Amino acid sequence: MLQVATQKNNLGEGYCFKSVNSGVISKDELISEMKDFNSTFTEVDAQAAMTISGNLFKKHLAKGEKIVFPFGSFRVVATGTCENKDGGFTLGLGDNNINIVFEVNQKYLSAIKGSLQYKIVPYLPVSDVKITEISVSDGDGGSTDELVVKSRMPVVLKGLYMLFDAKDSEQGVFLMNGTDTLRVTGYFQKAKETIVFFVPDGLDSGEYEVKIVTKPRKDTYTKAFAPKKIRVAA
Repeated sequence: MLQVATQKNNLGEGYCFKSVNSGVISKDELISEMKDFNSTFTEVDAQAAMTISGNLFKKHLAKGEKIVFPFGSFRVVATGTCENKDGGFTLGLGDNNINIVFEVNQKYLSAIKGSLQYKIVPYLPVSDVKITEISVSDGDGGSTDELVVKSRMPVVLKGLYMLFDAKDSEQGVFLMNGTDTLRVTGYFQKAKETIVFFVPDGLDSGEYEVKIVTKPRKDTYTKAFAPKKIRVAA
């Protein structure tokens, strides 16, 4: 259920609405629903459909093509700047980057609005960190099916208000295995909604909980945990 709160509009006069999603649906949960949705559709069928769809998704977007589903379309867009009109786009140079844009089918959007479940909740603190998704890169622009990672492989966090001050040792991404806690020092990307970090060299094999700590307000630290653990392999 979507949770909606009213808070002061820091960008202007009056008040605005802030919403938070009540949960995250994992790939395994979607596969389970797909299996139960049609009695002739087995879990193996659903797993295969999910894997094939993901591979085709990566293949065609990487070719610069637009993918159209019944519920909407996906396309890759280039962003960034250069010093003059003759400058060319180079992925990874400066702020040159690519992003994926989703455009919802208006009929589906209308149907979602018509059946949307939401509730009014008390004031939500501005800028409290939240992790909504965790994935492990497969080295080919996508993500692996399992959250298994080796040293120096990137892990991607998606969420809200995840920026932090790396100079403050209390802030950052932390990996926790029982009573042991390790602060991550290697990052590929640090942004408000996306953090990409590298698993440190020499980290012992095992399952690790991922935590992020930020300081959005004076003398106030906020923390969030990833919805799933990662497993470090030797």
